[in-house]
Amino acid sequence: MLDVPLLIGGLSAAIFSRDTARALALALALAQRVESGICHINGPTVHDEAQMPFGGVKSSGYGSFGSKAAIEHFTQLRWITLQNGPRHYPI
Repeated sequence: MLDVPLLIGGLSAAIFSRDTARALALALALAQRVESGICHINGPTVHDEAQMPFGGVKSSGYGSFGSKAAIEHFTQLRWITLQNGPRHYPI
């Protein structure tokens, strides 16, 4: 394990290892400690998938993007009605 605390927060992070099979447990433990919206193991940081929600951590980024998270973030629920013709009141 690492002896130094991870205080960095961000949009994306990557952890690289030469021997993924041997280092997988350590890489996964490290990835869980990294505070970022996406953490790749042996992969580029410029990749995301449209169906997955994505957002930064701490002061990084602006909200959540991608998939259902983007729709919820950028949508404000409103109720609009239209009266067509005279209204009938039950009296």
